[in-house]
Amino acid sequence: MTAPRRFTKEEVLEYHSREPKGKISVVPTKPTATQRDLSIGPVPGTAGAGVSFGVAAARALGEGKVDGFWANGMAAELAVRNGTGTLVIDARRGDGPPAARDYTFPALVATQTLIDERPDVVAAAVSALVAAQLALAEDPERATAVGRKLFPPAEAALIAELIRRDAPYYDPAISQQSVAALNGFARELGILSGAVAYEQVVSTEMQALASGQCSANSRLGGAVTRRLPSRDQ
Repeated sequence: MTAPRRFTKEEVLEYHSREPKGKISVVPTKPTATQRDLSIGPVPGTAGAGVSFGVAAARALGEGKVDGFWANGMAAELAVRNGTGTLVIDARRGDGPPAARDYTFPALVATQTLIDERPDVVAAAVSALVAAQLALAEDPERATAVGRKLFPPAEAALIAELIRRDAPYYDPAISQQSVAALNGFARELGILSGAVAYEQVVSTEMQALASGQCSANSRLGGAVTRRLPSRDQ
């Protein structure tokens, strides 16, 4: 019996460098030539009160209703663990354009009328938000009991680990850099026609409160965003 030939490292590298390079290719199943082909739309099943966007987005990906989604850690973790998705970009950890980290984030939103007329209510909400972040950063397992009330068992079991991993990124502040990135993103999408001033977006009245609760974090600032009346503001 003749022994199989052993190829040199140079031969292997030369073979894989030939066009087309590599052994495996990914071929799209739908056209990708126009903006309509690559349109961004709502994720099916995510509308309505009491719906977990992450759980619904991971389910939609698994069912083939979407090709991908931009969502939170829960959605990404579910898709990866289920074998239906691959994490492409984690903006918080530096993937993608630097500004991408601020393209979307959770925020406590209130009207200016509520801030002016019921500042005690808004202050209480900000205090609760900061306290919750501090408590979860100290002990992520506290989230498990809450998760069991809001998510199916499989998803609830992931909550503590997700929070443990995300805790370093907790910050009740909305920085000027974040608002600038949001402005740029919204203008590129045609949602805004002009830049919105930081003071029109963030309730700077709450900066002192948030800073006082968590003075160890020098980046703390306004945790509340204002709801603006029109798209052109």
